[in-house]
Amino acid sequence: MENGEHLSLEQVQAFLTGNEEIGFKAPDRKELYEWTQQALCAQSYTLLVADRLRQEILVLYSAG
Repeated sequence: MENGEHLSLEQVQAFLTGNEEIGFKAPDRKELYEWTQQALCAQSYTLLVADRLRQEILVLYSAG
């Protein structure tokens, strides 16, 4: 499998809100999962999720 290109935040958001189907082909499920993990890590997905969780916690805390 080839590595995906590095996308901007706007490009990732456009992808996530898109309504077109996408497909992935890999020799086996393990390779597909490995490629997906590498692609998400390359996009700093973990940091985006962590930042979103921090924002939600602050909103919940300030509302309580």
